[in-house]
Amino acid sequence: MNNPGFIRIIFFTLKIVLVYVLYLVLNVYIDGNPFSFLAYPWDAPIASSIFVGFIISIIINVAKSKKQKNNYY
Repeated sequence: MNNPGFIRIIFFTLKIVLVYVLYLVLNVYIDGNPFSFLAYPWDAPIASSIFVGFIISIIINVAKSKKQKNNYY
């Protein structure tokens, strides 16, 4: 349980879940669609563009952290 890799995996999973919940909330409140767990991105352009932006930022952060980790060795 004290493994830092395990904690990073938990936080990464929580980030993905929170981003998906934010996508569903934006899908309902901004795009005005009825609530559904299987909301299609083409039915909610605003929510999907924000969702894609968050996913890209997470990918960039992971790539930066891996690059910084590799520079130390």
